[in-house]
Amino acid sequence: MPARFGAITASDWMKRRDMSKPKMQFRVLGAVLGAAAAFAGQRVATAGWHTVTGEEPPDPSDPTVSPVKAYAWSIGSTLLLGTLALLVQRFVATRSEAAADELGAG
Repeated sequence: MPARFGAITASDWMKRRDMSKPKMQFRVLGAVLGAAAAFAGQRVATAGWHTVTGEEPPDPSDPTVSPVKAYAWSIGSTLLLGTLALLVQRFVATRSEAAADELGAG
């Protein structure tokens, strides 16, 4: 009778352990790409605001900034950064799934 860890046999556990390496690699890839996208997105948002308004982006916590500008900056930058985060997550998930399929087929 094989040694058991809970409801998982030792051989099942080893298979799962071997399959976790690509998962970790894609988690790291997701974190690195996410950080790069956040950095680039913030630069794009700042440049876009400057192009449209001719001013530097407002500090939403500054009480002298009009509420309209503060809301516009907050909503616009959040939409841009959220969209970039979604694109990165989907990209990494697609690559991870393709790698898992390739490992499973081999």
